[in-house]
Amino acid sequence: MEFVFCRLKEFYHFYEMVDLKWKVQRIREHWFDDLPPTALLIFKGINVLATSRAFQYAVCEYLYISCMLVGEQSMSLS
Repeated sequence: MEFVFCRLKEFYHFYEMVDLKWKVQRIREHWFDDLPPTALLIFKGINVLATSRAFQYAVCEYLYISCMLVGEQSMSLS
């Protein structure tokens, strides 16, 4: 079996030579829009929660408290 390599210019212009006929079926806002209703409801709820400002503050607060606890434990070890 013999391998044939293409030159870099041929590789760059590959899509210009191939006739592609892609059509957008439907514009979706999220990847989970086509799931069954129960899963869709769950993932939409997770999306609303994860994008809310209160969730961002809660995560920052959790990280701050965790860092403080780790710092306190490392201070007590020395």
